[in-house]
Amino acid sequence: MGEYKEIKRFTAKRIPNAVILENGYAEYKIKNWLSWKPNYNKIEVTDVEVIFSKFPIKKELWYINQSRLLRQRISELFKLDPKLNCSQINFKFLLQTDCKNDSMAKSFFHGIVIKYRARVNKTKKNIVVKDSMVTVPFHKQVEAFIKSQGGLNDSTAYKIFDRHPEWRKSLVIMDWTSSMYPYGASVVLWHSLHYNKSGIKFYTFFNDGDNKPEYAKSLGNAGGIYHAKADNLDEVIKLFKFVMSKGTGGDIAENDMEALIKGMQEYPEFNEVILIADNSACIRDFVMVDSIHVPIKVILCGTQNGINPAYLNLAAKTKGSLHTIEEDIYSMQEIGIGQDQIKIGGIDFSKNQDGLYVRTDGKKEDECMKFYLKAPEPKIKPKPEVKPVKPVKETFWNKFRKKLGKDK
Repeated sequence: MGEYKEIKRFTAKRIPNAVILENGYAEYKIKNWLSWKPNYNKIEVTDVEVIFSKFPIKKELWYINQSRLLRQRISELFKLDPKLNCSQINFKFLLQTDCKNDSMAKSFFHGIVIKYRARVNKTKKNIVVKDSMVTVPFHKQVEAFIKSQGGLNDSTAYKIFDRHPEWRKSLVIMDWTSSMYPYGASVVLWHSLHYNKSGIKFYTFFNDGDNKPEYAKSLGNAGGIYHAKADNLDEVIKLFKFVMSKGTGGDIAENDMEALIKGMQEYPEFNEVILIADNSACIRDFVMVDSIHVPIKVILCGTQNGINPAYLNLAAKTKGSLHTIEEDIYSMQEIGIGQDQIKIGGIDFSKNQDGLYVRTDGKKEDECMKFYLKAPEPKIKPKPEVKPVKPVKETFWNKFRKKLGKDK
């Protein structure tokens, strides 16, 4: 389990190459969980120290089940970062003994110290694709594609994957409509540059219906959804170009739910589902959200003017999480998704009478509200234009045929 050591008192001061997480006396939840944002490409964890008080000194006088509390603290730590559950990390348990009474024990620090060191990486210029005889720099192809789409002014998706190396065996559902090409391609770029360590295993691209007119997009059957395994980068690049040729989107709402469901049906062996979403678009089939029974990690792109509540509600309904370039917001946290009120990017949201989040500042009406509680009214297919029938010119032959008919 690890080394036990008794100390008089731990002083929670700044420690080089370490992050201090606080539980609090007789508590197991991590209060400052946002402080741990490891970049495992640059660091490796060496030690984890769990600090708590040995009070009362005699075990038979404990009124708190210390063993259970300790297990809960370790469990919360592994929920925060599963990569810490590793036999290569040295765990230590430090028991503070210089507490004479209950009030002193409450004043002591109780928490976890994670110590790390810099990782030495070998730079790899090329990516070797399994079952291939040729080494190909795929990232150059993706970089060229991003440049052809006007470049990438927002590195949201790239940076989020960079700070979450613990995501393993991921199914990435990607909005592949025209405004999202650079964002989505940056995910493929990140995957190609981190091929040997990337947790991305499957892709689903959706373009909201292969250029169908809006009236033809029925709920759950809009179409334009395509799949690829992530281990064949050549096929991934070919596929996203093919999906691009089939349709570019164009409507204000898109078929995110349908893409999520069909992606999970195609690759049911995923560990986590990650949606790369367009913050400026609505979810046309939001009413299908109850069909999704796994947490959805939503990466929102283009959030300069605040996040779209539709995707906050998607994360809340699935007990998932929301990720922007600045922060990660999880469900079931004291200040996270699921609370009646939440602040994201400086904007306050609160739940309405239907249990859905809306902005409370009144500055922006939620354009996506009409898709939340019922299916949108189907668009009526326009009737084809009826051209007037030109009158038939009366000829001798016509008159003769009419006369024959009357004489029968």
